[in-house]
Amino acid sequence: MRSGAARRGAAEARSAMPAAWESGLQARILTHERARAGHSTVVEATLALARSAGLAARVTRAEEGWSAHGGARTLSQVELSDDLPVVIELVGVTAQVEAALPDLIALAGVHGTITLTSARVYME
Repeated sequence: MRSGAARRGAAEARSAMPAAWESGLQARILTHERARAGHSTVVEATLALARSAGLAARVTRAEEGWSAHGGARTLSQVELSDDLPVVIELVGVTAQVEAALPDLIALAGVHGTITLTSARVYME
């Protein structure tokens, strides 16, 4: 167990560290697996854009979804679909995400829905 002095010293060291939280944005693209952007899929093209822009990215495949552009998409128990709904999330500091938005809209705007939410991004 730490003494009171040791706990105070650790707390002072933490408070002396510079703040690493920055204002950021999260872009979320709701699309489907077979959506195309030129010669590649929207997923592949968006991940390449995220990598070149220095953004964190994640792709999540859903089992079922409804799209304003393409209707219902579902994974049936009888056969596995090859065109399931996909959520692509990109996160970065505000300037990075805003700089990538025109390209992101060009890639995914026709084949999906794009949302933006504010985020706090921890940068070390």
